Amino acid sequence: LEEISSKAVAANNYGDRMLEIIDKKRLGLELTKEEKLLLNILISIPPKMEFVGDEFIDTQNVRKTIDYIYSGANVVNQNK
Repeated sequence: LEEISSKAVAANNYGDRMLEIIDKKRLGLELTKEEKLLLNILISIPPKMEFVGDEFIDTQNVRKTIDYIYSGANVVNQNK
């Protein structure tokens, strides 16, 4: 969860709220239903793909995005 959440914080503009939720979870506090939903939504938002014009680098970036989506889906499925 920490690895995917740190990527998600860097990937979207909702980082502050997500960090609050993650801190609450780290402290062992129970998340509200809305916080769980918000966390799952934020984790599901992949980073913006940027293409630099180099086919090899662009392919690596696409692969990283696909990996992020799959790992995010696993985290969301575990936290239902």
